[in-house]
Amino acid sequence: MGFWLDTLARKARIPYPFLFGLIGLILYLLGIPVMIGTDNFERFLFQPKWVFLAVIGALSAISVVFVYRKFVDALDKIRPLVSSEEEFERLKSRAMHRLKHRVYWTIVLFWIVVNLPILITPAWAIWAFYGSYNQLLLVAIYYQIAALPSNIFGGMFMYVIPFGLTLAYREICVNTTFTHDQMLSEWMSPFSGFRNLITLALLVSGIYSIFAILTYATAPPIFLYGSILLIVLPTLVFPHYYFHVLFSRTRTTQLNNIRQKLISGPIDQEQEPSRRMLLLLEEARIERKKTWLIDIVTIVEILIVALMHVLLVEILTIILHV
Repeated sequence: MGFWLDTLARKARIPYPFLFGLIGLILYLLGIPVMIGTDNFERFLFQPKWVFLAVIGALSAISVVFVYRKFVDALDKIRPLVSSEEEFERLKSRAMHRLKHRVYWTIVLFWIVVNLPILITPAWAIWAFYGSYNQLLLVAIYYQIAALPSNIFGGMFMYVIPFGLTLAYREICVNTTFTHDQMLSEWMSPFSGFRNLITLALLVSGIYSIFAILTYATAPPIFLYGSILLIVLPTLVFPHYYFHVLFSRTRTTQLNNIRQKLISGPIDQEQEPSRRMLLLLEEARIERKKTWLIDIVTIVEILIVALMHVLLVEILTIILHV
């Protein structure tokens, strides 16, 4: 059930953010002798996109490991809501399979293939980095090496965050039967880990999008903004929808049970008034229960802030270009 990137991070002797940051730093420093040898050092030193390229690779790997671990922790918190340990293990297996499905290698391969023309036509390297370079073929070869973390970890990020999490949430909310009484008594409390994870996933998606714009601002817009939309929209919309389905279904089931009791004939006529009053109070209490894991107003506010950040980054990109 393990995840190879998480296993790699656990086997390292240093915290995983430093591990992936160190990989990015080493690949960036590798460019120094290459650029000196090709008489491009000044361009390389004052071109921040090379730094952004290292950052986006490290950020992608850190985010994937972080989200993976937080999802495991959040999943363990809902263990008491499942009828048996065996059923929970089956749920965990299905959800983890959706989260880390190896289809992400298709995305990784796509980005590697998209970058291959840089080697065939080195002048195309200008789409990623402003300015002309001497000995473009050598620079393009270095670019392929430096972009490996961005392609591999970025491809994983583009599956795990928007799609892996969404499919895992669907498995939990749509395809899982929870203990009804336990669910009603605890309501959203056991799902607090998922609420935090949804917010954090949206945050890292926004940060990733900012660095993607800074790094690949001159890329064809269909690749750049299409990729950002594929990351941000599913992360923003689907998790909230699936948890809303779960809580709405539970609330509706309980309300139907209460209303059926109200309709059914009383067993004891003397106890009927008090019984009916209790049922009506219970019905009102259930109706007041929220079905959105995160408040819609909060989601809109996050979206507005994200759009403001994108506009700011676009302005900064134009300034750097000038």
